[in-house]
Amino acid sequence: VGYPGDARPVIASVKDIGNDQGGSVSLTWMPSYIDEWPSTTITEYAIYRGVGLNSALPSSAGFTPAGKSRVKIDGESERGASSFLAPLTAGGTDTIFWQNIGSVGAEWLGGYLFNAQTPSDSGAGGNPVSYFMVRARTSSPAVFWSSAPDSGYSVDNLPPSIVTGLVAELEPGPAVSLAWDKNSSDTDFGSYEVYRSPAGGVTISGIKIGETTDTTFTDASPVIGLVNSYYVIAVDIHGNKGAPSVEAGVPVGITVQYSVMDKWNMISVPLTVADYSATVLYSAAVSNVYAFEGAYTVKSTLTNGQGYWVKFNGSQNVGLTGLLRESDSLQVQAGWNLIGSVSGSVPTATIASTPSGIVTSQFFAYNGSYAPSSTIDAGKGYWVKATQSGTLYLSSAQNTPVASRIRIVPTDDTPPSPPDADDGRMVPAEYLLEQNYPNPFNPFTEIRYGIPEDMNVRLDVFNPLGELVATLVHRDVPAGFHVQGWEASDLPSGVYLLRLTAGSFRGTKKMVLLR
Repeated sequence: VGYPGDARPVIASVKDIGNDQGGSVSLTWMPSYIDEWPSTTITEYAIYRGVGLNSALPSSAGFTPAGKSRVKIDGESERGASSFLAPLTAGGTDTIFWQNIGSVGAEWLGGYLFNAQTPSDSGAGGNPVSYFMVRARTSSPAVFWSSAPDSGYSVDNLPPSIVTGLVAELEPGPAVSLAWDKNSSDTDFGSYEVYRSPAGGVTISGIKIGETTDTTFTDASPVIGLVNSYYVIAVDIHGNKGAPSVEAGVPVGITVQYSVMDKWNMISVPLTVADYSATVLYSAAVSNVYAFEGAYTVKSTLTNGQGYWVKFNGSQNVGLTGLLRESDSLQVQAGWNLIGSVSGSVPTATIASTPSGIVTSQFFAYNGSYAPSSTIDAGKGYWVKATQSGTLYLSSAQNTPVASRIRIVPTDDTPPSPPDADDGRMVPAEYLLEQNYPNPFNPFTEIRYGIPEDMNVRLDVFNPLGELVATLVHRDVPAGFHVQGWEASDLPSGVYLLRLTAGSFRGTKKMVLLR
């Protein structure tokens, strides 16, 4: 019986099956034209997988036939009906050895699909291509039609499991030792990649610092002065990468020497330290450490962002150990504030504030006397006078938006004097109430007063009718000089009377609010 035309099936595609561990491809083909209702000539389609005799295989799923090939099928003798154009390397022929791997019954369908196993996957070692052929069989072993062969490869495209149990520990050197749980769930596991990421979160953009097949790793060159954060990624033998592990971090401290001069110094803590005790940080000091809170106050525990007074016997270096601080936020009140620094120099012109555009004086450093400074240097303290309360933002890492920066207006006023050599306070010999400054004012002014001993103090403001409009101070106040601000934004222009009551002392000054 003859069959006109080409009755061979035609392979449509050989494609990898996605989201699997590899080892199989999806083979699709168009049927022989004889496989049509109601004909029962085609009984089934046999699927063959082939291996070339030569080692050089095509590097892509497609190929260009270039000549005749001899065919051997499961040891059967060659039949003329099974000869066809085979995939070839340039300029040569190859013998394909075929193995039957399955069959699909003929059911008069417009197309057929078969998931075929492959001997290996494509991976870093190469692109192992498998050949496939589909044969339309009849009830007679001597009558069949074989497709032209096609080729394809499978890929393991499932990532390995996420690494668990990551821990990081600081070792001498300094170095950081890492350890994690072994990957026992992925049979195709290959290795681990170790990353050091920016502190604060896992990111695939971290720096790859090594690769290992073990479950431990040592970072011999951690970043000094920062929290070093790590994550580990499992990689299989096909190059698939798992998701980053949960991050593990460890602080790696730095020791920095800060110079101080003989006698009084304005200082600050520019690092994140383990112990903020004044006696630990400044063990060589020959005085208490003083903060300014309207008056000088002894502090046994210090904080970042705050400026302090402390006295040393002779010029020397003070070593502090901790983590670097590139930025900080500092709370300020209306009037004079003694502020601190961060780990790097900050130009005063780049300091931002909330609310934006707070008006301040210059920033004053101390070197035996006061002088304006254009930078906030690490380890130092500085005076600044603000016209209102708010927050200042210091950053040595990046510039702040111009719109949010403070507005520095030079002042002829001078900061409070250093603490007294004996007890940390300049104590006046008698009661003192100075004229407010500025005067006239709108709407903020500052009042200085002094008392020779600890006592209860009242500082009141009256309008021209003698009515009390504000009580600025009513509490026990230590002996010394004090500064008190007043903002009269809710009062009309006019003359106001300021009265200081301290023990038997009564002092008064006239103030002019001019809008």
